[in-house]
Amino acid sequence: DWSSDVCSSDLNYEALYKLMEWYGKEQIDFMFVDGWHSVNQVLKEWKYWEKMIPTGVMAFHDTNYHPGPVAVLDAIDTDMFSVEYFGRGEADWGVGVVQRLKI
Repeated sequence: DWSSDVCSSDLNYEALYKLMEWYGKEQIDFMFVDGWHSVNQVLKEWKYWEKMIPTGVMAFHDTNYHPGPVAVLDAIDTDMFSVEYFGRGEADWGVGVVQRLKI
């Protein structure tokens, strides 16, 4: 089962990249990340930008309840990426959305 390899807390980039190859895809246009929420793990998930299209969008779940996604998203260079939070301050898990601005 490829999903258990791709979604584990120990990211397996090769498993996802092999799956992309099998489907004939070279790049990712949208990725929803709902993994382990430590700062270190979110930084590992950030590595997927190497496969994103130039105008790709990456969304991170649980920005209201876990410090990892917020710490990383708040540190992003806003000259290079837009960062928008949804559900902040609400009784919701929250989502942070990042999109590359400059190519």
